[in-house]
Amino acid sequence: MKLDQKKILYIWEHAVSFGDSLTNFHAHLSVVKNKYPLSIIYAVINPRTYNTGVTNLLLSKGLIDFVYPFNISKINEESNNSFKTLIKYLDVDIIIHNNHSSIKSVELIKEMFSNKIHLQTPNSNFGLNDLFKYFNINYGDEYLGILKKSYHSNYINQFVDTCIETSNNKKTIAIFSGSTRPLANVGKEGVTNIINLIDFLNMHTFLVGTSINNLYDINGVNWEEIYTNNYKSSTNIIGNNWTKTTALLDKVDIIISGPTGAAMISPLINKKQILILGGDSPIMKDCINGYTYNEYTLNLKCNCINYPCDINSVKKNKELYDTCFKEKNAKCLNENLNIIDLQTLLEQL
Repeated sequence: MKLDQKKILYIWEHAVSFGDSLTNFHAHLSVVKNKYPLSIIYAVINPRTYNTGVTNLLLSKGLIDFVYPFNISKINEESNNSFKTLIKYLDVDIIIHNNHSSIKSVELIKEMFSNKIHLQTPNSNFGLNDLFKYFNINYGDEYLGILKKSYHSNYINQFVDTCIETSNNKKTIAIFSGSTRPLANVGKEGVTNIINLIDFLNMHTFLVGTSINNLYDINGVNWEEIYTNNYKSSTNIIGNNWTKTTALLDKVDIIISGPTGAAMISPLINKKQILILGGDSPIMKDCINGYTYNEYTLNLKCNCINYPCDINSVKKNKELYDTCFKEKNAKCLNENLNIIDLQTLLEQL
């Protein structure tokens, strides 16, 4: 299942002080959280405001989820290409324009997200629907109650509690899958095989990670296909930030990770994991052995006679290797995943 998480883009162009930021973020976003408590909020703010450190507090309580510190009115400048690419891939539901923004920036974003809902905060004059009217909130006692509650709310705890409820008191497994290295990528087939096993063992799966679109990929790995597939008997929380994600990881029984960089997270938070060995996984095995106390990691061995996928080594089955290499798909991490040994490891929980 996919949690009901609306994606909100909150834009604040001009620089303001720490106190104004802290109060106005709550003043505007409390009504959003009241309606959509699990919403994912992306904030674009002025770099000077960012440097006050206010967003650290907001992130720690989960009021916002991601911060992009740049001047939105200069989004088309070459120096902001990375931010522009990120924002274009967000697929947000609602854009909120703060009164500390310019008409120029509003028009730029309206053009970029022409088919989305655009709202303006009170005291704005952009000709957009009012934020409070859209959420049907009276700007009086009702609103003040929502605002005060928001100031004392920990939205991260609410998120984790909601996630855990979906497990129905079963043992819980979190999966990190996709990799930018094609022969370390646990794709849709591999994830499906793992989830089916976990379901067979009467356990519950969480799909975890912060990004659905791989903006840095030059290898043709389709993360979106992996991460948005409708897997049964699981909860998909990919797209939430690391603060929320690691808070949930602290509650699960064990993590399963493909041979990707995310495998380094488990020892970072002192959580046991099963590392799937396969493809060109030795780099991650070496990192874990060299940089961490590897008692936090159990290795799931690879049964492929070609393992590891080192282009310089002699292959016992070159035809199989050539197929994996051509398709950019390590069979041992997907349709030929070592399910038997994985079951043994999971049954020991």
